Amino acid sequence: MNENGYFKFTDPHASDIMGHPIDPHWWSRHYEYPWALQYAEAGQVVADMGCGWMYRPFKDALAALGCKVYAVDGDWRVLAQEERPGIELVYADMTEPIEAIEEGSLDRIFCISVLEDLGDKLIDALKEFYRLLKSGGLCVLTFDARHNISKPLGRYPRVPIRYFQEAVKKSKLKTREKFIFDKHNALFHAEFNLCVFHCILTRP
Repeated sequence: MNENGYFKFTDPHASDIMGHPIDPHWWSRHYEYPWALQYAEAGQVVADMGCGWMYRPFKDALAALGCKVYAVDGDWRVLAQEERPGIELVYADMTEPIEAIEEGSLDRIFCISVLEDLGDKLIDALKEFYRLLKSGGLCVLTFDARHNISKPLGRYPRVPIRYFQEAVKKSKLKTREKFIFDKHNALFHAEFNLCVFHCILTRP
């Protein structure tokens, strides 16, 4: 499975991660969460960017694996979540400097299905990810993209692939493998006209 490409229906998927259930109504996270979790290791300092103020199990899976987790979200209600060992809840805008996290301190940044909501501030988020990562650290991303370019989108936004590529260049983050844009058998949601791209970036 290439690091940078669209999820396919044949890719590995799961109903839970580290014992934490994944809502069966989430059409793509059964693929996204298990894929992303393979890049985490015990003892790492990581951030789950856009972790969600409602139930999202990815930060809990990272903590269960043995990571020190900054769970970051731009909604203040994230701070109302129950405190859990290994997780520090952070209310912050990921497109601006995050004061709660030391520059160059993160081994991994995970951002799962969030970039599509940032619009033209996506570049600012990637620049902040670069600032927070250690040299050699990884940025593990997934985002929604338009599935059929000849049809309109449904109710949710997407990231234009060319815009994402330009944002990566401006952020100074680098890819470890080339982008693969083959949509054959791509996982997609017909009503939303969305598929999901996954990508690994690194800070040199």
